[in-house]
Amino acid sequence: MKKSAKDIGKKKWLSLSARQQHTAIAAFAAECLEKYDLKKFRDFYDQIMQWSHLDRFDPPAWLSGSEALQNYLSFHQKLSGKPPHFFKKEATLSALSWNARYPVTIALDQVLTPYNFGSVLRVMDNFGFERVVHSTAHFCLSHPQLKKAARGAENWIPIQYEKDLPEFFQSAKRPVIGLEKTGASIPIHEWTPPWAFILVLGNEAYGISEGIIKCCDQLVHIPMWGYKNSMNLSHALAAAAFYINSHRK
Repeated sequence: MKKSAKDIGKKKWLSLSARQQHTAIAAFAAECLEKYDLKKFRDFYDQIMQWSHLDRFDPPAWLSGSEALQNYLSFHQKLSGKPPHFFKKEATLSALSWNARYPVTIALDQVLTPYNFGSVLRVMDNFGFERVVHSTAHFCLSHPQLKKAARGAENWIPIQYEKDLPEFFQSAKRPVIGLEKTGASIPIHEWTPPWAFILVLGNEAYGISEGIIKCCDQLVHIPMWGYKNSMNLSHALAAAAFYINSHRK
């Protein structure tokens, strides 16, 4: 659709498929969100809803204009079948450069799930860590699930592939800390994070591999008291990252 949704007439609108209509609505919501113009969007929305019988969103009265627009965008984005980043300005995202707040590198030892990889990127953005290093050859960094979880962070967080992680650790000349529960690991609250270091996260099924554990200068774990005794990768990183940041001045 070359022209804005607000300029489409009834005949053209009814010729679109339901998914195309939801895409047009989401795109116009994103356009109005940039200008915080809820009235402009609502005038358009009320008109096209008289033309077609689409699923519609009615925001509760307590939402602000920008919150309502964000919910319109999210509601119709899901029905459009397009990923969230489809409605963002990619030029703006790609122009961003990353200035890390702390010299902490996250190393991923055979993390294979794109959604988990993307979630790690988003947590790193939250806490200001410098880069992620991974050793998974041919990993698809443009995977839709990675982009869905990263929410744009994949555009500015530095991502580095290293074929040989042990060799990388040796050349980095930084302490290597493994986030893994073993007989030798200590509770994270008993650990004092160094200023600059590498934090290793392991595979979703078996954790950090034995070969990489041997490369770690120290192993720490997050105490857990439930029945599962395991934690999602990004949740573990978020808990560790909060603890690490609490030690920064």
